[in-house]
Amino acid sequence: MPTPSKKPFSAKKSTGISDGQADARVIASRVVAAVLASDQTLDTALELKSIKKSSVGKNSSTVLSSRDRAFVQALCYSVFRHYHRLDFLLKKLLTQPASKLPAPVRACLLLGLAQIDELETADHAAVNESVSATKKLGFSALSGMVNAVLRRFIRERDQLLSTVGSDEQARWEHPAWLLQQLQKDWPEVWQDIATANNQLPPLWLRANQRHNSRDQYVQRDPQLAAGVIKVTKPETALGLKKPLPIAEIPGFNDGDVSIQDISSQWICELVQPTAGCRLLDACAAPGGKLCALLERFELIATAVDISRPRLQKVKDSLHRLGLSAKCVSADATQLQKQFGDQSFDIIIIDAPCSGTGVIRRHPDIKISRNQRQVSEMVELQQRLLKGLWPMLKRGGRMVYSTCSVLRDENDRQIGRFLAQTKNAAEGVFELPVGQRLEHGWQVLPGQADSGNSDGDGFFYACIDKQQ
Repeated sequence: MPTPSKKPFSAKKSTGISDGQADARVIASRVVAAVLASDQTLDTALELKSIKKSSVGKNSSTVLSSRDRAFVQALCYSVFRHYHRLDFLLKKLLTQPASKLPAPVRACLLLGLAQIDELETADHAAVNESVSATKKLGFSALSGMVNAVLRRFIRERDQLLSTVGSDEQARWEHPAWLLQQLQKDWPEVWQDIATANNQLPPLWLRANQRHNSRDQYVQRDPQLAAGVIKVTKPETALGLKKPLPIAEIPGFNDGDVSIQDISSQWICELVQPTAGCRLLDACAAPGGKLCALLERFELIATAVDISRPRLQKVKDSLHRLGLSAKCVSADATQLQKQFGDQSFDIIIIDAPCSGTGVIRRHPDIKISRNQRQVSEMVELQQRLLKGLWPMLKRGGRMVYSTCSVLRDENDRQIGRFLAQTKNAAEGVFELPVGQRLEHGWQVLPGQADSGNSDGDGFFYACIDKQQ
């Protein structure tokens, strides 16, 4: 499991706050408030509030620099990565329930605590800018309360932090239901999983072998080569110790490389198609697995996704990489009705899931997911398996994957399907990292092999249709 990453954006040596960073704090407050007050994801809120033009004051707007956008992202990710710890502390500091505060004010308080406790911002700067952001957001009447709460935390910090260990959610920075499920599914390593979920992940790239090998890509830029995480397999994977914005990744726009976690790149090791095989990617967006397969194999591919905006991302990736696939917006659980008697040699089901294997990349999952949603995901996964199975040719292979670590979505799901499907046989395989379960293969978040892979949590299973 990875060791904690160095905290970014430290302001201990320099306490000056630029105008851009001051605006960034206002935007970060709006992003956090949007996630807290609705079902909006952090990624969506960040795109709406900070990538596009963002209103900062009542009569002003600004376009943040790339550095300030990164600052907004760091602030917001810190709040949700450590939400249960910060919320525990906030409840100790308030004289009223935090839920009764306006969402933007609650966001300002959480961001202030995150800057002081997690991001090492100078105390006075964190307080002053949180108060300023509260006023700019239209809550001047509550700015004194924000000032008092944050200053009290600074005064009583050691005493307050000593109480964190008494609350399991605050200590492990996960919701109670998820901790209980991890303890049930992974009794020997649940603490490692929780710890890994709270770390900053590396950025993984996939070299486009149609353009260049991984080594050729790395050698083109000596500065890039110095910061690469080296792995043995997959042969296309390279990690960056210091993540870069997309615009700064060499060759990205030319299709030489794509962003894809190393765990997701294992898909190419699970199929061995002959040229001209028909492939269906039933839940294709955003397209990483599909494009990885098309870069490596000559396939006749069909990409399906229920969301037209997400399917457009698949089309954009195909265009950027110079690849070809038929793209269809449809409900994969009802696909046979639309496709008739069409059949495929390979069907990929990268199933909608809880996302509990990618919490370190999407920390808002900690507050957006619940047990009811997981049960709904399990039912949807069952319908996908059942609905797509008739479309697989005899002798064909179905690859089922999730970015989950919950066994109801993974090996137990596959076990149920195999027990109910007479002509289905499990395809046995082995990966260099992770472990075999009763059915399928699980990679846990941050789990590394001798090659230092450090990928996201991922599950794979292969199901072959008997002749």
